[in-house]
Amino acid sequence: MVSTAGFGRGAEIVIEQSYTAFNAFTSAITTEALKQRFNRLRDAWREESFFSSKHGAMLSSSAYLSIIAMGKDALPFIFNEMRQQPEHWFIALNAITGINPVKKENRGDINAMTQDWLNWAVQHRYVAA
Repeated sequence: MVSTAGFGRGAEIVIEQSYTAFNAFTSAITTEALKQRFNRLRDAWREESFFSSKHGAMLSSSAYLSIIAMGKDALPFIFNEMRQQPEHWFIALNAITGINPVKKENRGDINAMTQDWLNWAVQHRYVAA
């Protein structure tokens, strides 16, 4: 922290506000960069797996694996995608979170599985209700 000795409370406020603005700015850049990376990988995954719905094809997709490697940073983007259209994000979600909130009776029903995950996302504050 920069010393404000001898400059008074006004200098402290200016410095605090500068740090706050800098952190907000860099956070926005980081979020935008993550979103762009996710979108690029999502598009590559869709292109790679267009003709296959098999789980093995997903796991052999370098783009899908790269999304998993993004970790929890990818979750808001995945949940946003799921809100727009159900898609097979379940392996990635399980790999990233280590859990599976899909109810037993919903297994195999992509719409119900999607809803179970979205409910979990709201409960854990990854997305707004």
